[in-house]
Amino acid sequence: MDHQAREAAPDSATRRLVTGAGAVTLGSLLANVAAYLLHLPASRWLGPGGYGAFAALISAPLLVAVPSLALQAVVARELVRGPPSGALRSLGARVAALVAVIAALAVVPVSLALDTPVLATAAALAPGPVLCLLATEQGLLQGAERFRALGAVLALAGAGKALPPDALIPAGGGGWAPVRAGPQG
Repeated sequence: MDHQAREAAPDSATRRLVTGAGAVTLGSLLANVAAYLLHLPASRWLGPGGYGAFAALISAPLLVAVPSLALQAVVARELVRGPPSGALRSLGARVAALVAVIAALAVVPVSLALDTPVLATAAALAPGPVLCLLATEQGLLQGAERFRALGAVLALAGAGKALPPDALIPAGGGGWAPVRAGPQG
């Protein structure tokens, strides 16, 4: 539907807005439920010492992925203004590369500050650049008013963040094995 047709059909625009907002809300809700369900079993499987390290490490990507928090909004706004999506993806890739460098430089200081194993800290910081690429794609969906797809991506991303640790922790393997043992002594 072109822009003129949208303006001529206000009921359709309202329906699209409500449907789009509902899809994004549902996707965000599912992502938050996945995050909540990540912490419940982790607290039981890891015990107090291990869970403390786990909770610190699960939040560590935010230290290096702060640019991703703004990237979705910037990409959505810019897409509406007219730059091609390729140029915006290039911006996202440059920000992700910068975040990768920052994450690599931050591993040892963060490990020392959190009193967690270096390998576990590196594994926790590694998603930072991926979060930037994901935020770029979410911004492209938002700017193109593809809210159902955005809601689906939000839900899948939330599950993608929660399911791997929930699968690895009870098995005692993967990058969470050092966390299971608790903080370094």
